[in-house]
Amino acid sequence: MISVAVFTEQRSWTDEHGHARGLKQLSAVAALSARVPCTVVSRGAAHAEGATPLLPRQVGHAVLPWPQSRRDIADLLRFLLRAWSVVGRAEGVLAYAPGVVGAVATAVAILRRKPLVVVAVGNPREALAPEMFPGLAGAVIRTVLARAMTLACRRARVIRYVTAAALQEEFPPGPKSAAFAATDTGHVNAGQPRPAPGDRAVRVLTVASLDQPYKGVAELMEAVIALRSRGRDVRLSIAGTGRLRSELERYGRKRLGDAVRFLGHLDDGQLDAAYQEADCFVLASWSEGLPRALVEAMASGLPAVATRVGGVPELLEPHRLVPPREPEALAAAIARLVEDPAAWTTSAARNIKVAVALTEAAADAEDQFVAAAARAVGSSR
Repeated sequence: MISVAVFTEQRSWTDEHGHARGLKQLSAVAALSARVPCTVVSRGAAHAEGATPLLPRQVGHAVLPWPQSRRDIADLLRFLLRAWSVVGRAEGVLAYAPGVVGAVATAVAILRRKPLVVVAVGNPREALAPEMFPGLAGAVIRTVLARAMTLACRRARVIRYVTAAALQEEFPPGPKSAAFAATDTGHVNAGQPRPAPGDRAVRVLTVASLDQPYKGVAELMEAVIALRSRGRDVRLSIAGTGRLRSELERYGRKRLGDAVRFLGHLDDGQLDAAYQEADCFVLASWSEGLPRALVEAMASGLPAVATRVGGVPELLEPHRLVPPREPEALAAAIARLVEDPAAWTTSAARNIKVAVALTEAAADAEDQFVAAAARAVGSSR
């Protein structure tokens, strides 16, 4: 018997022990997996370097057949039947939302009357904005996933939101739901406020998946191009990998030359080193829940500029925020930061305090979430 079937949007593959491995751990569920046996349910993926077990303790990994086209009815049925089977053998379901996998898990859990736990990590109305998914098909998928997430949050016994308020306002919990606000940053390494770079080159770091355009890496490169055209020596490092990497790298080399570096996937130790090497952190996403990398960068002592999306306004000062998909606004915000060394130091010191306080509060909320989720699953026995 599977105690909890954890449905994630992250692609993963099965190792020699039958466990799911991927590019990042499901940190929001890591502590729960130490208390309740979990099986990861995900889409399959090719093996990759730098992979990690998705959960510290797993009793297995169920791979969902994935339709290769919208007309692939046979694979769609296999996908639904596989989800139905896994949920039937589970004592409870944990679904990441938003996403197709999470939406199916929610529906099947309700139909099979299994306890439902939800981890709310983003807003589908932002992540699937018309700029990324235009036309009727985009409108349909946006509507379906937003309604599925609304249903999931209303019907869940336990919800973990990664924001303090932003996602809760868009997707409120049901009257009988136990809701917790806890980002999934885990432990952060608190550093010292990073000094302003002065006359030397400004080393900008971003951390983003390169699987989708909505992480805003192209817009960030445009902002750096604009700054360099005005005589500012700005160097950009991009940590992360994904299917768009080669395309972005070709464009970056053409327009920025050696002023841009693509670092690929970094493990925790390498990422800590990247934070220490940088002068400031910039996040240009079109959509976010509450970005872990931004919290880690803040804790390390970096001042930051980011787009005004999701829970990001809960983290940064208003004058460090810009609208998404506006490279000129992003360039101007970075320039303002660089031009004021006193404000640079103030922002860096403030960011450390905010990140550490957030992480401490999240640790307390996580303990409550794990206890509530374990009770919810246990009540079905």
